[in-house]
Amino acid sequence: MKTIKANILVLFSIFLYAFCNAQQFHLTSSQWLAEHKKAIATAPYIFEGTVTQQTSMRNAAATCFVIQITKIYRGSPQLKLGTIKIIIEENEFTVDGGPFLSKGSMYIILGTVYNSTLFESITTDNTMKLTYSDPIAFNGKGGAIWGDTKYHSTDSLYSFFKENGLTVQEEKK
Repeated sequence: MKTIKANILVLFSIFLYAFCNAQQFHLTSSQWLAEHKKAIATAPYIFEGTVTQQTSMRNAAATCFVIQITKIYRGSPQLKLGTIKIIIEENEFTVDGGPFLSKGSMYIILGTVYNSTLFESITTDNTMKLTYSDPIAFNGKGGAIWGDTKYHSTDSLYSFFKENGLTVQEEKK
């Protein structure tokens, strides 16, 4: 009888531990917004553009995305309109085993400098290479998705940017 009680207590403890941890990793809407505000405040480069090319290096376990920049929110004059390389390493920011960014799709990237000699053979207008965290994806229905936050219109996303000190520095006409 003691063994059964002990086993039930162990199983209950495991269940309780798992339940509490699951609750910690699920952010509420206000927690997501706080994370987004923090990301906007700390990202040195923020821009909007379309993925035009994707190249992977299996031996380096990295993927390079070339993005055509159409709007710059932060980072000008170091960052200019035109193309730029965005590099991610395998298992970072992937969905179903593939890279999160898709060729032909439009995103807002919050980037940081990526120091590496990878993908030197790919020529872009910007000489720096960046990496990113949690890109904002335009959904093709006039809105955007950023993490678990859904913006029903791009105007609401741009308003959120403006409320947090971001405005367009340069825009492709």
